[in-house]
Amino acid sequence: MRPWPLIALLLLSACATPTWLTLDWPFGTTEAEEEPRDDQPVLRLTRSGRPGFARQVQEQGRQRIWRGRDGLVIATDGARVTGTAGLPNVLVATRFDDGDPIQSPVAIRGNPRDSRRVVDLATPDRDPRNMRFGLVVQCRVFGRMEPDEAGMTVVERCTSPNFRPFRNWFYVDIGTGTVTDSEQWVGPDTPPLRMAHPGPRSWIIRPPTDAAQSDAPEPE
Repeated sequence: MRPWPLIALLLLSACATPTWLTLDWPFGTTEAEEEPRDDQPVLRLTRSGRPGFARQVQEQGRQRIWRGRDGLVIATDGARVTGTAGLPNVLVATRFDDGDPIQSPVAIRGNPRDSRRVVDLATPDRDPRNMRFGLVVQCRVFGRMEPDEAGMTVVERCTSPNFRPFRNWFYVDIGTGTVTDSEQWVGPDTPPLRMAHPGPRSWIIRPPTDAAQSDAPEPE
């Protein structure tokens, strides 16, 4: 049996949507793609310093699937990357114990919190023998206002006994309470994805300020 239908079923359990099963793996194409129109939902990506984009190909509630060039596929729940395909390591599924803190990012300001998630990983060769399930990731999440006071940066400092520590950041527009930009871990030994999310925005992708990168939580 091909392993990708199995992975689709695992993603189904994480995203609670049967639309995963309508997708044919892999999604990618090596052909050049035209720049998307302004009215098309896209993720603007930076991978290893190279810009690109991924088009939305499926949507159900907060869950969306995006397809980019060269086989890249990204599943998101809101602003959170919950699954991938076409990268050196495949993020099969992501499950939060107490909900994803990024779903209510403004509430994190002045209220640092701990977050626990479980991830499933696979290798690009699609060999089910190399799949790893139930890997625990513990994160400390805190937010700081940006100097322009129009937004805040939420930082996740994460550790796991299964791979090296990593750090995510999310830029939040205070006026709308939505994430406009992020840089997220998508698997061990894989460069993070930096993304500009769809929606109104006036902020250009950049790293968080030095203050936001500090490991110390925001003072009460």
